[in-house]
Amino acid sequence: MAAHPSLAAVVAISTVADPNSVHISWEIATAVFAGLLIFWLAIWTIDRFYYNRLLIGAVIALREIEIHPSLVITMSTTIEKFVANPKDDRPFRDRVRSKFGVYAFYALVFIALSLGTWFCYWHELQTRNAAVTGQTVSPVKQPGNQTTK
Repeated sequence: MAAHPSLAAVVAISTVADPNSVHISWEIATAVFAGLLIFWLAIWTIDRFYYNRLLIGAVIALREIEIHPSLVITMSTTIEKFVANPKDDRPFRDRVRSKFGVYAFYALVFIALSLGTWFCYWHELQTRNAAVTGQTVSPVKQPGNQTTK
């Protein structure tokens, strides 16, 4: 998430330095947001299909130790079994409640990155259309173009 302020700074500096280069800045911003979106999906995938299973397997093993304190510790075996065959015997409502926060977290960041990608791409298209029609696109309003009543 630290990339967002730095991205804004790069876009701001490059457009203030040369307002006519805003086209290149929106291309870069779109590529950065799209890359962050792909990276976020990769993080979600490894978390959902590997690390989450490790965590649930560890919890199952620890519950067994708590129930039977004199039991031989087979934590690594229990975790390995759950990663290979993620069978969760809890009721559906409990499974949904335990995973809602994780899914909400990933979904909110995914939505924010998707909107950022779309926003930058839309501005890129607007800049290209303005360039084709011969208009000058500048993020800063020119002093002579303002009207007063």
